[in-house]
Amino acid sequence: MDHLNPGQLKWGGGNKFYNQLNGIKSQQPELKTILSLGGTCDFKDMLSDEEKRQMFVKSAADFVKQFNFDGVDIDATQSVINKNDLTKLIKEFKIEIPGKLITISVSTDQENFGSNFDVPTIAKFTDFVNILTPQNDVKQSASITAQDAKSSNTFDTMYDWVSNGMSKNKLIVGMNILGNSKNANAALNATVNSFEASVNVKNKWMKENGFGGACLRSFDHTISDGQCLSEASMNQADREFKLSAMN
Repeated sequence: MDHLNPGQLKWGGGNKFYNQLNGIKSQQPELKTILSLGGTCDFKDMLSDEEKRQMFVKSAADFVKQFNFDGVDIDATQSVINKNDLTKLIKEFKIEIPGKLITISVSTDQENFGSNFDVPTIAKFTDFVNILTPQNDVKQSASITAQDAKSSNTFDTMYDWVSNGMSKNKLIVGMNILGNSKNANAALNATVNSFEASVNVKNKWMKENGFGGACLRSFDHTISDGQCLSEASMNQADREFKLSAMN
């Protein structure tokens, strides 16, 4: 995607970035593009207001249709959304954009798992759940207590969803290898060096346990001094991730 320039970003019909991004599908028909909503934007208060939530859904749905996205991803990784509000949001998107993909991205707060997610309903109305799994460890813990819930491993996190009614083929193992250095080159080195320890281990475990797949989180948005990883650097990391997933 070297010909895409986010600097060309403009709202409305003249948005070159989104038009060019989705234009790639003419060359790669199997490619699916998902519009991510939420993330660092804390929208829990807006979602609790029915009128505002429905306005948000309608606006996002129109955007998806206008720019030919294949669906939406509700990113709740950094916002604690009321369980009922999240369920309503998922259902409303399912109605508003029938035939499109509906996915959610979540963090791994097992301490509040039951109060955060209505798993049976999420399983019914979503296509995938992307879970940003912690640490590299994929061994089962003897127990999970409130004290160590936030540092639980990949095994516990994924199987918590399974035990609450989510099909394995809808669960996606997220690779937590974000760059968080003030220096882009240092972030790249830390990221690439972590592949063998994290990505290879998790991909192998994901396939052995029959989960739906793996996703690679973007590692450019946590660079804190305004630097971005080069195209070559990101392509290198992407190639290693794909090779690991195929092996």
